[in-house]
Amino acid sequence: MENREDLRSILPYLPLKLNSCTLSWPNQVIEALKSLSKGPSHSRVASGEVLFLAISDLRNSLSLSSHPFANSAADGYALFFDEFLSRAEAAKWFGEVVPLMANLF
Repeated sequence: MENREDLRSILPYLPLKLNSCTLSWPNQVIEALKSLSKGPSHSRVASGEVLFLAISDLRNSLSLSSHPFANSAADGYALFFDEFLSRAEAAKWFGEVVPLMANLF
């Protein structure tokens, strides 16, 4: 895998590590995704505001903080998940969708 020119050319832009023949996430990201995959009772991510903080933490652990969110991004997460969606829809999102997405790692 490390001999693939296409991979070597894009690897500097990916938040992944190349270990011999495999690509992997940094350990901090793996731990955060494991927590998210267990649902809101474990991760405490049950609102737009907390989801924004979790994503910000993931970005920081991937050293993506040099590309900051727009100033209104936190407000957008809170508005969408905490006010626009019904409580039932938000509960389904945080209880089902977020854990499924986190399990994709």
